[in-house]
Amino acid sequence: MRGFLRLLLAFLLSGLAAGALSMQLAIWAAAREEYIVVISALALFLALATLTYAAGAILLNRRSALTVLTLGLALLIAAGVVGALALSHASPTSSDRFLLGSFSVSALIGLGVQWFVVRRLFV
Repeated sequence: MRGFLRLLLAFLLSGLAAGALSMQLAIWAAAREEYIVVISALALFLALATLTYAAGAILLNRRSALTVLTLGLALLIAAGVVGALALSHASPTSSDRFLLGSFSVSALIGLGVQWFVVRRLFV
C-alpha cells in the first residue's frame, strides 16, 4: 500500500511541475484551444511513465534500472516528436512546432521529477 501511495505522490508532483510549466508556456505564447492536446498528451505520458516506474521498481528494485527506464522514456519522447515531424507531409507551422516543443519540454520536466521521487522513495 505504501508503494502505491509513493507512486501516486510521484505522479501528482510530476503532473504539478509539468502542468505548471505547460500552462506558463501556453500563457506566454497566447495559445488557444489547440493546447488541450498538449495537456491531454502530457497526462497520458505521465501516467505511462508512472506505470513504467512501478514495474521497474517492483521487478528490478535498483537505481540503475530506474535510470535506464528514464532514458528509454526520454528517447520515446524524442522519437515521438521526430515521428510527428516526419509524418507531416507539409512543413509544420510555427504553432505545430510550438505544441511539439512545449509537450517535449513539459514531459521531460515531469519525467525528471518522477525519476527523482521514485528513485528517492524506492531505492
